[in-house]
Amino acid sequence: MFANLAYRPTDRSNFKGSVSVGFIYTTGRAVGRMESAGYDYIFKNSMKYLSFLNGKTEYMTANYMYQFDDYSKYECPLFDPDDRAKFRDKQFPVDCKHAFEMGARLVRGNK
Repeated sequence: MFANLAYRPTDRSNFKGSVSVGFIYTTGRAVGRMESAGYDYIFKNSMKYLSFLNGKTEYMTANYMYQFDDYSKYECPLFDPDDRAKFRDKQFPVDCKHAFEMGARLVRGNK
């Protein structure tokens, strides 16, 4: 990113091409706890720096992830594996659909 930066008042990028970028952030946090933990700021700030690539930038989050194949092998009493499995079974197909749609938008943005 630094090599691409131009120290001009306008047109701050030396890069003349266009690269669209999408991030999928996975987290164990519940959806409603992302903003209070400051994650939105971090994610949006990352998108600001990627704008130097002159393409579209997007991100999405996949929350409350099912983290282990076998929760009994780990010290994690704060997690309810059955609850996370139910959430995963319902939400994972939705998250996959959103990820696919984001990719399609980014590809269209470069044409």
